[in-house]
Amino acid sequence: REERARLFQESLKAVQHAFRSWAPLLGIIRRELDAYIAHLEGEVAAHAEEQARWLALEADMEERERLLREEARALRLAERAGEEARMQELEAGLEAAQAALACATHTLHAERAHTAEVRERLPDVEAQLHTVMRAFNEQRRAVAEMV
Repeated sequence: REERARLFQESLKAVQHAFRSWAPLLGIIRRELDAYIAHLEGEVAAHAEEQARWLALEADMEERERLLREEARALRLAERAGEEARMQELEAGLEAAQAALACATHTLHAERAHTAEVRERLPDVEAQLHTVMRAFNEQRRAVAEMV
């Protein structure tokens, strides 16, 4: 575009030099054209500045979005790590509870076996106790008769 405008300006300048009688009118046209071109170049420059601001703003927003995504990802990872730590604590507690249950179950079975043994011996013990009590009573009577 700039090259086209420069070529047009040079062509107008050449026509102005070639046609001297038209030179004043062509000079006015050329000055108006130069002023309009300068005006358009100013608008293009202003537009370029505005576009640069928009591009900078867009880059800033993209960077903010990237940072927010990274922060959200870090928060999710931290949350997962916390959940995993809590799960490990719960699993450790569950394992401890299962071990305690296994120990209690073993102890219960041992106590039941012991109780069964005691119940099996109970009639023998009762018979022995009855025999000892009878012998004790007989000896007491014998001592009482001697006295």
